[in-house]
Amino acid sequence: MASVLKRNGKWQARIRRKGQSPRSKIFLNRADALKWVRQTELELDRAPLAYDPSILERTTVADILSRYADDVTPAKRGSASEAK
Repeated sequence: MASVLKRNGKWQARIRRKGQSPRSKIFLNRADALKWVRQTELELDRAPLAYDPSILERTTVADILSRYADDVTPAKRGSASEAK
């Protein structure tokens, strides 16, 4: 979601999207601010997703637990008793 506000004689453009960090920029005129908002939102729409949801559908709890046992448990001080 984007907003363009007039602050201290300048125009501030803000873009907020769920799952992404907010972006903002200051402009001298409103037209430049609106142009930046349109361009930035278009770039955000075209950007690929940060994660692939299909991987979550294929992952089971057993896969997660076995990966934990292989990667994390050996680095622990009590790994012998935890691995049993």
